[in-house]
Amino acid sequence: MKNTLLSVLLTSVGLSAATITGSVIGSAGEPISDAKVSIYNPDSGARQEVTTTSDGTFSVAGAGAGQYILRVEKTGFNSVFRVFDVKADSNINRQITMLTPGMPAPVNDGETSEGKPLRVKGTVAQANLVTKVQPHYPPDAKLARVQGTVELEITITKDGVPSELRVVSSPSDDLSESAIEAVRQWRYRPTLLNGSPVEIASTVVVNYTLLR
Repeated sequence: MKNTLLSVLLTSVGLSAATITGSVIGSAGEPISDAKVSIYNPDSGARQEVTTTSDGTFSVAGAGAGQYILRVEKTGFNSVFRVFDVKADSNINRQITMLTPGMPAPVNDGETSEGKPLRVKGTVAQANLVTKVQPHYPPDAKLARVQGTVELEITITKDGVPSELRVVSSPSDDLSESAIEAVRQWRYRPTLLNGSPVEIASTVVVNYTLLR
């Protein structure tokens, strides 16, 4: 019903809609059913929620163009967070690997992309950072005295805009959400290769420390 309503609204105002699909698997490649998948556009406020089917797949239709935060939850697994850009009339597909607590995150979890960005060290990307939005410390995390480091894998476009973000490790879901909400708004000077701007991949570390 939510998916249908959003599609009708987009059609009524003449906007082109995209489809976001994917599959959720475990560390051994087994499909994970009944996982909660939420897709949220923080700029428009649009939100949709679905659950994965018996074969671990999901589909969300009627997504307007913009940047989306995807969250996948399932009891017994670490929550998964992604941020990605959606263009009008595009079909986005993601393969999401869910891990149990204590398991190391995979280097590449099977997400599809057009070409491979140039990988640079975090210090190189940091040197090109021109706009930095400070993350907000979630009140619940403060109250629970949760602190630590959120590590993000990030893809930056030729124009210096974060287009894909993935949480690699984090002390809590609250801190994950806080970090990706801030970092998605960061802006960078373009990275040049032989005088031409290129898309890059790097890591970003966001530290959360409570005052004693």
